[in-house]
Amino acid sequence: MIRNLHIIVASVLLGVGGQLLFKEASKYITVNAVSLHLLWQMITNLYVWLAFVSYGFSTILWIAVLSRVKLSVAEPMLSMGFVLVVVFSHLLFGEQITFNHWVGVGIITFGIILVGEG
Repeated sequence: MIRNLHIIVASVLLGVGGQLLFKEASKYITVNAVSLHLLWQMITNLYVWLAFVSYGFSTILWIAVLSRVKLSVAEPMLSMGFVLVVVFSHLLFGEQITFNHWVGVGIITFGIILVGEG
């Protein structure tokens, strides 16, 4: 599996990038109700489109991963995304992360290591 780790990491990073881009997009979109105006704000927002592209490439790489790695091993590796989103949310958006949140991130990381070794 280590041979395919670079593809898994790239796919996860692109997925995380998509999440961060959607968060950035949300700064420029006003959501009062589901409406044509909301749809227009989304389809004219560059960050939304960049997020779609990021997710698209992530999906292509993920299909490549699944063609090479057992799903029961590959799927838990997506949990790296949870860890990275927490870290980057704190670094890029100044989100406050509680102690319990960090403990949860540690547990997820430990689980990723266990599954990766198996």
